[in-house]
Amino acid sequence: MPPLSNRRLFTILLLFGLGFVITHHCSQPHRRPDILQRPNDDQAEDAFPMTQPVVSPKSYSTSILHSTQPAGFWVFSQLYLHRGTIYAVTSTTEEKESFPELKFILSQPIKMGPGSSGDKAHPTHKEMAVLTIEEADILFGPLEFALPFRGFSVILYDVSQFMGHYYHWWGELMLGAVKSYSAITASPQYLGAPLEPSRFLIPHVDEQSWRDRAGVNEPLMQAAFQGASVEAKGYWDKLKNTDQTFVFEQAMLVSRIAAHKDPLAGSWGKMIGSTMHTTVPFRFWEPLRQRVIRNMAKSCMGKVAPPSRPRESGKPLVTYISRQDTPHRRLRTEDDEDLIKAMVALDVEGICEFQAVKMEKLTFPDQIQLIAKSTVLIGIHGNGLTHQIWMPSSTQSTVIEIFYPKMYLHDYEILALNVGHKHYAVWNDTFITFPTGETFPGTRIGPELHSSAIPVQGKVVAQIVRQRLAAK
Repeated sequence: MPPLSNRRLFTILLLFGLGFVITHHCSQPHRRPDILQRPNDDQAEDAFPMTQPVVSPKSYSTSILHSTQPAGFWVFSQLYLHRGTIYAVTSTTEEKESFPELKFILSQPIKMGPGSSGDKAHPTHKEMAVLTIEEADILFGPLEFALPFRGFSVILYDVSQFMGHYYHWWGELMLGAVKSYSAITASPQYLGAPLEPSRFLIPHVDEQSWRDRAGVNEPLMQAAFQGASVEAKGYWDKLKNTDQTFVFEQAMLVSRIAAHKDPLAGSWGKMIGSTMHTTVPFRFWEPLRQRVIRNMAKSCMGKVAPPSRPRESGKPLVTYISRQDTPHRRLRTEDDEDLIKAMVALDVEGICEFQAVKMEKLTFPDQIQLIAKSTVLIGIHGNGLTHQIWMPSSTQSTVIEIFYPKMYLHDYEILALNVGHKHYAVWNDTFITFPTGETFPGTRIGPELHSSAIPVQGKVVAQIVRQRLAAK
């Protein structure tokens, strides 16, 4: 056999090497499970490089994006998930030992109640743990092979107890989350891009249970966070049941029980109370509010006002949400009539435009557009007053909440404070309001709260409206 020329020998060796590389590459496991191949989801990468990257181990450690964060609303970078457990990874043992107490970050997935106030609710190693990089490497392998979720993920770690309710979803979970991550974005300590949710994950609630009975949570989520998916328990379970480790580029952990570990949440009686000392940009809610109004308007097919009331005067709109067709929490019939009469008199006088509406008679987009045009919102304590978060804030914007005399809850006062409205509580012939930094001490709850014969004097409500609309 004649000797091989140098050129032929080089060609054979080149082909042999190329074949080895292709075979070796094809034999490597594809590290992205099919469960993450979702439509319009380009935030999850196929995989990290299979070779050892030349980076510092510090880049794999979990960071807290702000030194002071409200209980129940914590934001991290490089947060890990393996077999359903959330892991924070530290570079050193000292950092691990100084990590914030997990009871202020997360809880076991149980209902609020007597069993949720003590140690029994504290997270176990099944919910969240803190590891050093060396410990993480032993438990679930090199961190560089973790499958990344790009962008900002919001993990709502609640059970279904309060999920499917308009007020609790928007007035607590969403408002608290937006307030907390807006504060971080505005902080001089934070140097990254503005935090804007890429996805919402709900580990312990199924696809239907986070949707409220009235059907408003889902369309509002679509209007507020366009492009962000909402993934419920079934999706989380798929992540949990793989042997893959995932890493969230940025993630917020939202926990109702953890929020209530803060004394502020206890004094307000609401999880969002833990955020009440959070320094936040002026009108932080306004960009999202405007986005919702704009996107809901696209689906608003009917007219907001009856044809007989064109609302062309340019006067402030006062909207009274009537509950007279509901079995509970409604005014005495004569007082409902008196209230409407007093408000119509202000309308005739030219002080305002007035509308009394039963929200259940309007399409939901029409409801939102009506509130977006309102300056004053009047109603009995109830879910309809959650709509105030879509009302524009101004020096005149006002929420007038009617209670059975001496009853009091902070639900809608705390919303008004956060989105920039003045709040009044009316007890028949008297009213109370508080300056910034003060509020009603505690709560007063009794069977009368749900009375079907709540008294109110229309002239008292008219007095508040007249006073507020005179404000400049």
